[in-house]
Amino acid sequence: MPELLRDNGYDTAAMHAYKKGFWNRDQVYQNLCFDHFFSKKDYPDQEEIGMALNDKQFLTTSIEHMETLKEPYFSFLAALTSHTPYEIPKDKWELDLSGYDDPMLKRYYQTVHYVGEAVGQMGKELKAKDMWDETLVIFYGVHDSALTNEGSEIQ
Repeated sequence: MPELLRDNGYDTAAMHAYKKGFWNRDQVYQNLCFDHFFSKKDYPDQEEIGMALNDKQFLTTSIEHMETLKEPYFSFLAALTSHTPYEIPKDKWELDLSGYDDPMLKRYYQTVHYVGEAVGQMGKELKAKDMWDETLVIFYGVHDSALTNEGSEIQ
């Protein structure tokens, strides 16, 4: 898709607040015809949740990066707060999951809830910057949750 869009006049950018060379992303994104790759070094040194910058700050800063692109543009963002092993500080827990026993499942729900709030914040930011009406947001997951073990609370 980035190649098709680039060939049709779009400025293309991949945004992933993790190590630039992890899984050869720097080369992969270039081979996929992204004009720009914003990696960990392009994001503020702020609070990490789990393996990378928390998604609230990641999505907000990504909007700032989008504003530097030539219109029309295509941005691909890889959010990481809800990635395994679902590590989120207890002070960020907002859901009452006292009825669940599985610690990983509890962390999973807390991180997904956090990401939901981050997405809502992103929508508000896009609207405040008059970017909402010209924006198409598509979400997808790249792999399963790893919560499908025999006997777990999610099957």
